Formats: sequence, C-alpha cells, structure tokens
Amino acid sequence: MDKTKQIFHNEIEVERMRMALEQGPYFFFPALAYTSTIVLSLWNHFSHFHLLSWFVTLNAITLVIWGSHYLHRKRIDTMNLSGILKIKIFFFLGGLAIGIVWGVGNLIFVDLAEPYTLLVMTASSYFASVGLLFLWFNFWPAIVAFLIPAALPFIIQLMQQKDLMSYGLVLGWVVAVASATMLCFRTRQSWLL
Repeated sequence: MDKTKQIFHNEIEVERMRMALEQGPYFFFPALAYTSTIVLSLWNHFSHFHLLSWFVTLNAITLVIWGSHYLHRKRIDTMNLSGILKIKIFFFLGGLAIGIVWGVGNLIFVDLAEPYTLLVMTASSYFASVGLLFLWFNFWPAIVAFLIPAALPFIIQLMQQKDLMSYGLVLGWVVAVASATMLCFRTRQSWLL
C-alpha cells in the first residue's frame, strides 16, 4: 500500500473506532435494563446470590469498558496508530470478558429440565449477540471473542440433550459463530491495523 492509501486507510480506521466509542452510553443503559429483565425473569428459579453476582459482574465490566473508551474517544490521533491498536486490544479483551460472563451465565442459569430457563437464556444470549454485532460491527475479532465463550457452554449443554430442538438451537449458534469468524478472517485489515 502506498503512503497516500495508508494515510486514507488510517483515517477511516480512526473514524470507525471513534464511531464505536461514541456509542458507549447508548449501549450501557439498555444493557443494564436488559440484564435486569433477565435477572427478574429468573428470580424464582435460581439463587439470588448467583443472579445478582452475574448481574453486577456483567454490568461492571460493561461500565468499565465503555466508560474508559467514552472518556478517551477524542484522543484518537490519525498519526499515532498505537492509540487505535490499544482500543482494538481493549475491545477484544472486553468482548472476551463479557463473553466469559455470558458463558458462565449460560452454565449456571440454564436448567435443561426446565424449558422456561432454556428459553430465557437462549433468547437473551441471541439478543446480546445481535446487540454486540451492531455495536462492534467495525471490529469482528471482538465479536468472535464474545461469541465463542458465550456460546460454547450453551452448545455443549444442548448437544447433551440429543433431541431435535436442541440440535436446532446448536445449529443456530454454530452458524452465528462460524459466520462471525469467517467475516473476521475475510476482513483481515480490521485485526490490528
């Protein structure tokens, strides 16, 4: 890539990251309401301590990620690409941390003998995944870092059921994770710079 194209590419990359960082507060408050609804939906089915621990952990991680990024959104410089790299690494680690918390939630709060909990966590995980796809559309590695730990425990549990509905849900998760991963590799330029 010649110098002019590289400068243009860097400016686009900076604007993509800036746009993602601008969405911080608009993501946190709906996520807080969304996870509150999940906790209230499962309140009579699981330990209150586990539900509240999951809720606080997930929202604390989300607040730290978006709060720090929102505060630093104006400091991105097109000439200093190390700033973009730091943001991408932080997005990746944030996606991984949120994915792990969702994965733990899927392990703890899915009782396969009780269809209601399966429905709540399946729908919640799907919608959380779609929300992150819309939010981090410009950085696929963070989406993959979320999807794999969030979906893997769920897929393993459903595969153990050995029925048609479970296989259908597994297929949906596998297609989502595979699609995100393929897009991630097809748009290699978004990995780091």
